[in-house]
Amino acid sequence: MTLQINKIKTSSLIVPQTSQPSEPEQLQRTDKWKEERNGCWNGSKVKNLMSCNNKGGKLSWDMPEKIKMFSSGIISQVYEIAMQRKTGQWIEIATTSDMKYGTRVEPLIDVIASELMVGKGIIKEVGSKPFKDFPTARASSDGVLYNNGVEIATCEKKACVSWSSHYKRTFELMDEKSIDFWQTQMQMMAWGVDIGYYFVASPPKDKFKYLNYDGNIMDLLEDFKKECSVKVQEIKASPFHQKALFERIKICETAVNAWLDVGGRLDDVFWGVVDGTVGVEVAKKVDDSFNPGDVPF
Repeated sequence: MTLQINKIKTSSLIVPQTSQPSEPEQLQRTDKWKEERNGCWNGSKVKNLMSCNNKGGKLSWDMPEKIKMFSSGIISQVYEIAMQRKTGQWIEIATTSDMKYGTRVEPLIDVIASELMVGKGIIKEVGSKPFKDFPTARASSDGVLYNNGVEIATCEKKACVSWSSHYKRTFELMDEKSIDFWQTQMQMMAWGVDIGYYFVASPPKDKFKYLNYDGNIMDLLEDFKKECSVKVQEIKASPFHQKALFERIKICETAVNAWLDVGGRLDDVFWGVVDGTVGVEVAKKVDDSFNPGDVPF
């Protein structure tokens, strides 16, 4: 099966504004948002979840045997989720200047993205959303496109700080090898839509111009537009990739629950779950808790 991804034409139409917009209220990266995501399978780390061993890396995701061919690094990912649930605490991580820049200019990209979506709908900021009937899997889309009040697409926005990162995100149209593929597929699953829009801003000459500005970041909108072009791709949901993603989440969810229940070596428990010798009853509970119809397979 070939993933259908089309590059869309962008509009040069600028929506007139009667007043300078203010910086929006933050729905992500707050304490509430971190607590909601704690102990859950989240889109930001789902790429690690989908890594495969050498043999699995050569197979297609529509081959069932590939589902169980995890990379060895999956154990640390499962351990992190398990310990978050066991302790109930989320841990603050160091924020790099690149990450801070992305957060700082997000309102600017929001304005440009809204201009590019003229005629398609209105983009609204959203928080973290769980899969229906499977609350330990969540996604945090940068926005959702609404048309007549109906959610029709997710929106993911990236602010590049180097031409290298820009190349990785724009040189080829997105496919399963792209760095943000699994994140965007998981977002579409959570919101139950089959289209996603992927906005990528080119790097500025000096990111600190935006980082160190102590006024309303919207004051720099015109400067940002002049030096940071924003490209957009329309991405289609891929049912067989999404099915593979959810099957892996269920395996890892079973392993977390089994290890917290019986203890022992986590790697032994995990690989036992994979080959079906550990956690049979736990796996059944996990599987029965979700209706496949809730995800657009």
